[in-house]
Amino acid sequence: EFLLRVGSTSELIANPGYNWTRGYYSAVESPFDSYVPLMQVTNSENTSMSGDVVPERILNLSHLHYGSFDNPRNSVSYDGKAWTVRLPYGLLGISDPSQNYVLSDTQRKIPILRDEIDVEIIENIKIKILGDNQIYEFKLDQWNQPEYKVRFKNGFDDISEYFNQLSIKGD
Repeated sequence: EFLLRVGSTSELIANPGYNWTRGYYSAVESPFDSYVPLMQVTNSENTSMSGDVVPERILNLSHLHYGSFDNPRNSVSYDGKAWTVRLPYGLLGISDPSQNYVLSDTQRKIPILRDEIDVEIIENIKIKILGDNQIYEFKLDQWNQPEYKVRFKNGFDDISEYFNQLSIKGD
């Protein structure tokens, strides 16, 4: 369904039949050069009350930010030995990761209400690296409570120190 290119400019592009940003949820056989970016309209073109035309705004979801994972915006990192990629479930068309549901509908739909797109349950995610004949499978487990780790974002110490100084001055 997707093709991931990694490097200092990284992107995740979609099989045209599985480009959920255009209402497609069922991959079709396509050559890799026909994969398309995930472009989501965030604001449609409209006309203001004063008659000014406000242009459409589109967000390129395919563009992946490169750099250290200390910055939560980054999706791709390289430590000199290995690439690490982290992608949001929703970007991959996974509608409910806790129950392994993925978007899977043969009809083109742009949903307005909840639960308008059919889903299916998958057991694993398959990854094939171009030039490598092996397919890597990652088993998905269902869960009710997500695992997480608490971490402080960059700048926490600076902000904490600033607020501590404010409370000292206020005494």
